[in-house]
Order: sequence, then C-alpha cells, then structure tokens
Amino acid sequence: MRVTLSDPLAVFVAAVVRQFEFIAQGDARNGNKEAKKYAAAARTLLSGGKTSIDRFAVLLLHDHEDVRVMAAAYLLKERTEAAVAALKPIAAGSGLSALGAQMTLARYERGDLEIK
Repeated sequence: MRVTLSDPLAVFVAAVVRQFEFIAQGDARNGNKEAKKYAAAARTLLSGGKTSIDRFAVLLLHDHEDVRVMAAAYLLKERTEAAVAALKPIAAGSGLSALGAQMTLARYERGDLEIK
C-alpha cells in the first residue's frame, strides 16, 4: 500500500502529530490549523466506505498515542468496540493524551459519538 501526503490517512497522522507538537509549544493558532487538516482527512476517510474506514481503523494501533486517541474519537461510531479498547489504556495514564482519551470516553458514555 502506497502512502503519500495526498493520502488522507497520511495527512491525518501528520496533522495530528504536528498539532500536538504545536500545543506543547503553546502555539494554539498553528495547532488549530493542523486540526482543520486532520478533521478534513477524517471526513474523507469516513465517507469513503468500508475499505476506507478499515484503513482508518488501523490507526487505532498506531505507535503515537495522540494518533490513536484522535482516530478513536472519529471512529467511535463506526468501530465502537475497537475505539473504546484503544482509548481505555491511554485514559488510565497522564498527560494530554490521557486527558483526550478521558474526554472522548466521557462523550461516548453520554451517547455523543460523532465528532464533526
């Protein structure tokens, strides 16, 4: 499988990683720009049918915690069990990734599964 920067999966990963780097530097403005990129990539992946969603779901096993958390947030509706399973161990930790996982699980428990 060839992955390029025009590939929404690659765009998603790169933008999530860059957003969290910007956040760590206190640069919310550029972090928000990256969030728009990964949100658009996620919408593309989710609207691409089963094969596209299956490709997206591979990110639930990504090495980078932030990528797993963000992918799980977008995949809660389509891959609920796998997304929750990816979030729970991260939520048990500390730091921004853990906070993101905790907040995503709280949204899931409230029944608010979709991130737009």
